[in-house]
Amino acid sequence: MNILGIHDGHNATAAVMVDGKITAAVGEERMTYRKNDMGFPKLAISECLRLAGLEAPDIDVVAFSSMNLPLHYMRTKREFSFTIRDWLDEQELYWKPLLFENRINHQYFRDIIGKYSEPQAYRFNDVPLISPPEENAVHLEKIRKAALQEYFSISPEKVLACDHHTCHQYYAYFASPFRDKDALVFTSDGGGDGSNGTVAVVRNNAIQESVRNNCSDIARIYRYITLLLGMKIGEHEYKVMGLAPYASDYEIRKTDKVFKNIFHVPDRLLEYKNRPPDLFFHFRDQLADCRFDGIAGGVQNMVEEAGAEWFSRVTEKTGIQRVVFSGGLSMNVKLNKRICELDSVREFYCPASGGDDSVSIGACYQVHAAKGRGPLLSLEDGYLGTSPARSDVKAFLDSVDGCEIISGVDNRQVANLLAQNLVIGRMCGRMEFGARALGNRSILANPANPEIVGIINRKIKSRDFWMPFAPTVLDKAADRYLVNPKGIASDHMTQTYDATKEGKKALAAAIHPSDFTVRAQILKKANNPEYYDLIECFQDLTGIGAVLNTSFNLHGKPIVRTPSQALDVFENSDLDAMLLNDTLIIKKNVSFLGRSAP
Repeated sequence: MNILGIHDGHNATAAVMVDGKITAAVGEERMTYRKNDMGFPKLAISECLRLAGLEAPDIDVVAFSSMNLPLHYMRTKREFSFTIRDWLDEQELYWKPLLFENRINHQYFRDIIGKYSEPQAYRFNDVPLISPPEENAVHLEKIRKAALQEYFSISPEKVLACDHHTCHQYYAYFASPFRDKDALVFTSDGGGDGSNGTVAVVRNNAIQESVRNNCSDIARIYRYITLLLGMKIGEHEYKVMGLAPYASDYEIRKTDKVFKNIFHVPDRLLEYKNRPPDLFFHFRDQLADCRFDGIAGGVQNMVEEAGAEWFSRVTEKTGIQRVVFSGGLSMNVKLNKRICELDSVREFYCPASGGDDSVSIGACYQVHAAKGRGPLLSLEDGYLGTSPARSDVKAFLDSVDGCEIISGVDNRQVANLLAQNLVIGRMCGRMEFGARALGNRSILANPANPEIVGIINRKIKSRDFWMPFAPTVLDKAADRYLVNPKGIASDHMTQTYDATKEGKKALAAAIHPSDFTVRAQILKKANNPEYYDLIECFQDLTGIGAVLNTSFNLHGKPIVRTPSQALDVFENSDLDAMLLNDTLIIKKNVSFLGRSAP
């Protein structure tokens, strides 16, 4: 059975499952080169079909990963198009009248839709500006089926919609290594299909949800604190998490009175203990005299303390110590660390990119299980996207000027340049799925050289100074660098660890400089043999079984998919070299001065 999974909300994606195995998954942003693109992922669907070797008539079922999405958000491509000013205006012009005056400002919707109207695959001509949820769902179903018919000639009879959080649940469990084992599945996010928190139990590979609610608002509060700190909702929450460890105890104590005791866990879900009157204006007023770092530290503490209480209460109550976690909140790697440290959690797994981009995969798993069409095959790694086409590579090399081009290089030659402190973009093999670069679309560097941090931040990534980098660590070297007594896996950079004494030295450029935690990708050879071999070569030269790994992109752009996009990064940054499959391109003006290893 061939299943096409589609997520058409923010970070829109498509995925294809063939006879129980995910064969392709691609984000629309990688196809359009527009960060956080949303709506009907027409280009991603076409790419997934191509990668799977299928034509549209070969698809048996099309599964959309949410039953209801606000059409006024989709019309404006809200998470893609909104500036920080737009997010602030939404609070003042829409939410404030609704929450405090009990009225809908229809003029706001007319203005914002007029501002951000652009041609889309979905036809919104006959859709009201805003509708009650039941009507909205009917309109959504119609425009989805119409788009599939128009662009792919897929019959409406093949189309169904799956519950948002159920998709998160299926992705969390079936992308994990816990097949055939009892487990608890937690999901938490800003919201989807009227819920933002669930708990399910898995026995004999069957997922049975036990509870859900729509007041587990820690992710919602986090997103509005992101906005209050002058950063973009849906994109910069990770910056708040990176800023939090810099806060002093004094500054955090000032925010305790605001963030403490908001939530509790009376049974199996987070609920309000002291509910704020709203989630934006309340915090804006209450935190007016607090510093930015204290606010970041306070909200991160709230997430970790409330999340730890939730996971602890449920694992103790059920006696099940094996846990999987998905939903947007699972992208908070510091929360994941706190969960793993609980005495009642023995095993933990967070799959790649647990935000909404992965629910297209979850929809495939859910439909296949419901149809009873045989076993669901393991999602062994996250390399589910495009490989550089030979014609694109040739065109790219023909367009490169002023560089040394070396064909047929091996990993030892590349490792030697990394050991000499060059910063290299690596574009090899199939593209990773999701938000994190896992070696195939990565910028790599020597993790032991602290000078590398400033070089990459200033000259390549334009990153905020406080943001840490992360390493890829060989599994056989992980115990040297990471404190991990339970052996918790982090195949996709979804987990942080405390650094060992050796780790603080060997990974000096790839750990958080304030709390010395490490957001590591622990690499198994079976998952990416070529990348593994490269790091082994680097280890032979330096004694370090890890490399600094950050995503191959410019600030505000998606991770690169094509050689032309890689060239855009190469030409508009001080990247020293780029590896394109087995061809190395080195800028002729590369200087090694000031780049010596410590």
